[in-house]
Amino acid sequence: MLEEAKTKLNLSQDELSERITRLQNEYGGLLTDKGALEIILRENTSIAKNDGEKTFVKLADAMLQEQINARVIVKRVRWPRSFETNNRRGRVANITIADDSKTGVLVLWNDECRLVEEGKIRKNCVLELSKAFVKNLEPLELQSRLTSEITIAGIQQSLEEKTTALSELVEGNEVDVQAVVADAREPKEFITKDGRKGKLMRLVLRDDKNLVPVVVWGDAVTQCTSAVPGMRITIEGALVKNNAGMRELHVNDGIITLQTTNAGTALPPTKISTLAANAAATINATVENVFEARVSRKCRACKLKETECTCTKKDVQETLVVSSELSDESGKIRAVFFNETARAFLGIENAANIDAQTVVELKRNYLIGKKITLEVQAKQNDFTQKIEVVVKKIRAVE
Repeated sequence: MLEEAKTKLNLSQDELSERITRLQNEYGGLLTDKGALEIILRENTSIAKNDGEKTFVKLADAMLQEQINARVIVKRVRWPRSFETNNRRGRVANITIADDSKTGVLVLWNDECRLVEEGKIRKNCVLELSKAFVKNLEPLELQSRLTSEITIAGIQQSLEEKTTALSELVEGNEVDVQAVVADAREPKEFITKDGRKGKLMRLVLRDDKNLVPVVVWGDAVTQCTSAVPGMRITIEGALVKNNAGMRELHVNDGIITLQTTNAGTALPPTKISTLAANAAATINATVENVFEARVSRKCRACKLKETECTCTKKDVQETLVVSSELSDESGKIRAVFFNETARAFLGIENAANIDAQTVVELKRNYLIGKKITLEVQAKQNDFTQKIEVVVKKIRAVE
């Protein structure tokens, strides 16, 4: 095959070796010498680049292992992710594309990922692809390779942008949302079970009536490190999950856009008696009682308590829960604090090093009567059917 390639391409041994190495680098070391050579031969025997007007084919007419010219619309953009193989690092981004005949995926490698990172390729872009390689037909997968060209031909203005309201999030759905940043934490690094380094960043989004936590994972964190409360934010491709009965968004490879326009951070102040299920609000209240502090241990996979979980490999999540009663001049309500807000309420840094219930017993009388300003999310208790609140942020304690 090597001699065949040298003859067909009229290249010397050194020139061909250089092209093989360059192609392997383009794919982050995923290609063998033989695999790279096969691609080089195909790319030089498939359709030639037309110096005049391009002829575009429909995606439905694409032929396996050939190269095509196509005009497509971007339906979904995935943020590039890093990978490492054979001691080489690379990046890859998947773009969902379509024309009026079929939907498929366009795969970008390494330097071309900057088209996504710099916002040049985004949802509703019109792309003209030259010599895109047809990797698979079902599902359709096109790959941009060394001889491929991508031209951004404009934006499809006729498509209506649809986002999901924070009040309409349904577990399991992938959604696009527009909201305001209510809170932004510093990114954190962690070690996965298989020893790899990971990264996450937590945000809280709000609209006029709702607060929703967001967890951003991995390479996608780079998009939101500059987020501060009050910024407007758009997220494309967030997955809705359920965490302790509350809606939560997770972003693995979605696209995050921040606008510097400050929309303000305060939720509307609300009287306890007027809180409705799923409403987000600021309340000014007095601590009437602190009932208990406990650590809940549940399996991440099946969501059951550790004692009830039958999973072969248990992945237990610990959650600190503090329950209390608050009041204002309009009435009383049960309030629940979780994890960081629970530790802040009790004044402890790490629940793992101290018995939280002991802290409650010691500090109960100190906490009762405190004036406190909170951002809360109201919910209906499934057992009592009464409205209670989950505390999202402690704004002030007097």
